[in-house]
Amino acid sequence: MKLRYGIWAALVALLLIGIAYKFNFWGAKVANSTTTPTKVEAAPPKIPIAVKVYVVKNENLENKIQVIGSLVANEETMITPEVAGKITQIYFQEGAKVSKGQKLVQLNDQELQAQLKRLITQKDLLEQRRKRDEQLRKQEGISEQDWEALLADIRGKEAEIEVVKAQIVKLQVAAPFAGQLGLRQVSEGSFVSTNTPITTLTDQSTLKIDFFVPERYAPFVKQGTAIQFKVVDNATPYSAVVQAVEPKIDPTTRTMKVRAVCGNPRNELLAGSYANITILLETIKNTQLLPTEALIPEMEAKKVYQVKEGRAVAVKVETGIRTVDKVQILSGLQIGDSVIYSGILQIKPNGMVKILEVQ
Repeated sequence: MKLRYGIWAALVALLLIGIAYKFNFWGAKVANSTTTPTKVEAAPPKIPIAVKVYVVKNENLENKIQVIGSLVANEETMITPEVAGKITQIYFQEGAKVSKGQKLVQLNDQELQAQLKRLITQKDLLEQRRKRDEQLRKQEGISEQDWEALLADIRGKEAEIEVVKAQIVKLQVAAPFAGQLGLRQVSEGSFVSTNTPITTLTDQSTLKIDFFVPERYAPFVKQGTAIQFKVVDNATPYSAVVQAVEPKIDPTTRTMKVRAVCGNPRNELLAGSYANITILLETIKNTQLLPTEALIPEMEAKKVYQVKEGRAVAVKVETGIRTVDKVQILSGLQIGDSVIYSGILQIKPNGMVKILEVQ
């Protein structure tokens, strides 16, 4: 009986030893008692952000604005007859240049020419009578009343002749000013009225540029102000001078209409063209400027990143006039400060930076 209990005890002991060995009971304890603390790996070094900086200095700021306008011919009109009539002859070629007073079209004036000849003949007869009566008057062979009546008849015929001549002139359509003709709208034999278009006449030797300036800039634009402009598909800049301005602001658009004038001796510019106009309002000397890329707008203020001891330090600034690529700094920076204007999105406040280029 004792032997049996001994065997069972031995089996239980062996089972417990096997379980302990399987789960590494003693090894875990030993390991826990002998293991050294795990070594923490060091964080990799931070890489500086490569940036470009702009050194703050005193500069001159040209305050400019850009507006759009249209080129207008110096003179332009539709050629129409002054009176109705039938066209008997056309003297011009389409697109030709003409001088002031040059005859363009002749209307039928046969009836008036006949009247003119009759009146001239009547006047000549009166002139001959006047010569005879003048001799009689010296001999007191004619009364003063008859002499004065004769002179009145002569003056009356002269007036009638002038009226008919004026009517004949109206039947001759002439150029009212020097310029270039457009397309012909009539033919010989056509009957035209006073509103029938014959052709157009345009003077482009000088061009007007009409444009509008916002109300806030109106005090800067006045007679004599110089402007520059470009037209579509032509990179050449042209100059013009303001000739006149409207004396009031348009209450609907809150703009002021301006007209400038420029020469066009080689006919490079065409009336009706679109013009992109640049106006120099003022030149501000000795002011601080930064590239517009350097400015970071925020809800309450604006800031820039300044480089100090290899780090990007945020600085609040106050801005003024803004141009296409520069912005005026009124306060917040000093002459000689290095301001970052590239890689702004990658920069964190007080982050390390590496300067690649200084401007």
